[in-house]
Amino acid sequence: MHEADRRIGIGSGLAVLGLGVLYVATGALGMLFGDERPENFGIVDPALAILEVLLILSVPPMIALMSAVHSCAPPDRKTYSRAAFGFMVLLGGTTTAVHFVELTVARRIALDRVPGLSQVLSFRWPAVAMSLDLLAWDVFLGCAMLLAAPVFDGGGRRGDGPRRRWVRRGMIASGALCLTGTLGPATGNLALQPIAVLGYAFVFPLVCLALALYFRQPD
Repeated sequence: MHEADRRIGIGSGLAVLGLGVLYVATGALGMLFGDERPENFGIVDPALAILEVLLILSVPPMIALMSAVHSCAPPDRKTYSRAAFGFMVLLGGTTTAVHFVELTVARRIALDRVPGLSQVLSFRWPAVAMSLDLLAWDVFLGCAMLLAAPVFDGGGRRGDGPRRRWVRRGMIASGALCLTGTLGPATGNLALQPIAVLGYAFVFPLVCLALALYFRQPD
């Protein structure tokens, strides 16, 4: 593994972990001091805006991390890592577009004054913006994790077996939870969506920590 790939893997993994911790902490405080609105679990600005900024900031290191995973994949697993990288790019493009629009446009428009506009730009289910974001974090991240998991299935460097197993198991758990959470928007019962939240807000940052530790190990 090239030293540059190692540094990118370590730095991006820790960056996603740090941003994930900030996201969970901000979300918890936002829910604690929020209101009774049905959307966004009652979280309002400025906590909501901070959450959206954190999501946008997390995209570059997430893509960089998956690029580092592809660089370390064995030759016979490159197809898996390449597909995982593609899904991570899809996630990044989708969620960045959604939250950039929310930050720059939706807050400057009276959504309730235009019939149907709140069903496009709001995060009150059912709404197009919310559906696209769920597509990104439930489907695209879930597929990326499950496709990247085989990269860490056996082989690898001497002595790195335990780290590879933790990464693989974490990816499988995160991906499975995210994809299971799609039952929420698919059935219209968002009570099932917290399953995916567990996968991308809690398990995925731990996967990033495991990847950072994996990349720290010298050849």
